Amino acid sequence: MTPPTITEERAGAATGEAEVDPRFAARRAAVARDERRQRLTRIGLVALILASAMAVFGLTRSSLTDVDVVTVTGWTRADRQQIAAASGIEPGQQLTDVDSEAVARRVEALVPWVGTARVARIWPSSVRITVVERKPVAQVRAEDGTWVLLDQAGHLLESTPVAEAALTVLEGVVPGAVSGAVLDEAAARGVGVLAQMSPGVSSRIGGMRLRGSDVELIMLPQGTVAFGPADQVQMKLLALETVLARVDLSCLVAIDVRVPRRPLVRRDADCEAEAG
Repeated sequence: MTPPTITEERAGAATGEAEVDPRFAARRAAVARDERRQRLTRIGLVALILASAMAVFGLTRSSLTDVDVVTVTGWTRADRQQIAAASGIEPGQQLTDVDSEAVARRVEALVPWVGTARVARIWPSSVRITVVERKPVAQVRAEDGTWVLLDQAGHLLESTPVAEAALTVLEGVVPGAVSGAVLDEAAARGVGVLAQMSPGVSSRIGGMRLRGSDVELIMLPQGTVAFGPADQVQMKLLALETVLARVDLSCLVAIDVRVPRRPLVRRDADCEAEAG
């Protein structure tokens, strides 16, 4: 066979008919197939995510997830519907629309007996409200003659027609003493002293007078306690408890624990003379 001439070789190069290695061609085809497969996979995943999101959204807006039950725990008072009403949760409301923090704030603000509230959404269709009740430690007379119960922070809880025998009386009429109100700061600190008393001391206290920032306790069956401002409360209460336990309280007029390291006891001289 006659080899090609120089002129024939140049003509072949000019027409671009150089041969391609079959292995390179197969590799390019495989890469192209992989790229198409990856694109289809990504499109499928996006479609699946969108479909799932739409399904979940549809489920959370369906009757399956509306609020059917509101349960209340920690509440010992008779009117349980008071908490549910204060929550603002409407029958049939979607569970996803219940703002737990906002509901808790409403319950705390609208129900005087509630100290704290926690709200939990229970899927698929209920809400649980857990409350901590305030505990009354004293009572005060209102302008209309009724009695209003107080907790240790000075919150006025509930009006009652007669005084509660087990509660200390905060002497004097408090203007505007209505459920849901709060005593001024000085008075609230004074009432807070009652909550820190031991049972042995509180059983001997029948009342409290507030004179500005000073606290005076009224003892049973007689005598008073000059407590002073509501500071060094634990030290003053310890001094008072020590006096009550160790000192003869017959003919007692007053105990002064304003300086708790040096409590003073004052007696009725005429009473002591008669007692011999």
